[in-house]
Amino acid sequence: MDAEIKAQWVAALRSGKYEQGREQLRCNDKFCCLGVLCDLVKDDIGAAWENDCFVFDDRRIGALLPSKVRIHVRLLGSTITNALMSMNDSDGLPFEDIANFIEQHPNL
Repeated sequence: MDAEIKAQWVAALRSGKYEQGREQLRCNDKFCCLGVLCDLVKDDIGAAWENDCFVFDDRRIGALLPSKVRIHVRLLGSTITNALMSMNDSDGLPFEDIANFIEQHPNL
């Protein structure tokens, strides 16, 4: 993963700026951990939030990390994405714990 974006993501998760939500990238101004990542790179890839959907290239995404984001940040494979989604949604881990996980995995 791009080291600069990874550091920004970890900092954003810890910042208190984002209220944590579940099962959607963003819903009612609450974000899952992957939604925070989308928010960080939206301008870089020409995307925007519209009615809680992540919109780019005439696509509207609500729940899954778009491949365009994954490719832009060089996040490896869907296995790690699924693990992060599970930590946020199923396990209900707070952003701090997810940030720690991201930091502890240099090959992310």
